[in-house]
Amino acid sequence: MELTMPDKSNGFQFNISELHAYYGFCKNLNDLKSTSSGGAATVIAREFVRRKYVVFGVKYSDDFKRAEYCCIDNEKDLEKLKGSKYVQTERYVEYKGERFFLFSLVEKLLRNGQSVLFIGLGCTVGALRFYLKKHSVDSSNLYVIELLCHSLPVKQVQSAYIESLETMYDAEISEFSMRYKGRKMLPIKIHAKFRNGKEFTVPSLDADLTFVSSILVRKSCYHCHFKGNGHMGDLIVGDYWGITKKMEGYNKNGVSLLIVKNAVGKRMIDMVSPKDFEMGETDIEYALKNNKMYFTSTPKHKFRDMAMQDLDKYGISFVAKKYQNKLVYLLKKCNLYSFLVTYTPRSIKNLIMRYVLKQ
Repeated sequence: MELTMPDKSNGFQFNISELHAYYGFCKNLNDLKSTSSGGAATVIAREFVRRKYVVFGVKYSDDFKRAEYCCIDNEKDLEKLKGSKYVQTERYVEYKGERFFLFSLVEKLLRNGQSVLFIGLGCTVGALRFYLKKHSVDSSNLYVIELLCHSLPVKQVQSAYIESLETMYDAEISEFSMRYKGRKMLPIKIHAKFRNGKEFTVPSLDADLTFVSSILVRKSCYHCHFKGNGHMGDLIVGDYWGITKKMEGYNKNGVSLLIVKNAVGKRMIDMVSPKDFEMGETDIEYALKNNKMYFTSTPKHKFRDMAMQDLDKYGISFVAKKYQNKLVYLLKKCNLYSFLVTYTPRSIKNLIMRYVLKQ
């Protein structure tokens, strides 16, 4: 079976006959609520650590202005990897008191016979595969989870947003989450805690960070090579967009989509205990049609270059206000846009959006 890739910049077909899709979510409610979607990567990473593998994944820097890789060999430190980080990642890592280039440390561990689980976005996974092949590294002990990706904003966006919040609350941030569920998953929220005891929560769709991240995207993301047939992970994991209450596998607190690409990917999901993770097969064509980031690149926003200059000069709030539809901006400032998108019936939502786009 072949599915046509609608991304005109790539314009080719990719074969899905060898792919298998699964829904999944953590059975432990605390685990499920502390992860971005269904917690698939968390559960798999925990199982690998229990088997004495090392896990490479991404955590925030101490000031939350950057994201960086870390190498983990214990369950406690896996908490650092939870949650989505929509920010460009540094490719250096601290390990046992030394600083390494990320891929050279993976190489070193593999050459020493260590089994490795690597979790990353498609571009990072592709670069790792290229590096290991170039250096003739045996990758038979390497397991790779590739995270489904829309695109990555330029690194200045995250730091600008953190600085704006710290200025607003006159304190440094001690905790930060892009995908905070709170008492209920929807609407998805951004949440921050400050060292002065104050807290900030805003629906993600209403946040300046979400809009600005969508227009100030890295240039390479507009023609991503790691879509469709270009995915290089053994297992591709993301949110299961499109799953409904009537479908098997639905969970109101979040569901992961797992796409098995090869025998290594299948081995990975087979290692997970059904006591920890509810999982079942789902229709691959339906899953991909509702998760088009698997095979499409993000289009470039027409004001991207102007907005980049304004971010450097005037900050993130200025960019969010200048480049959004005025009505949408006002709805967001009242935290009403997220409610409209999340709960309004599709027919009414379409009428409202058609009016907005005419303005």
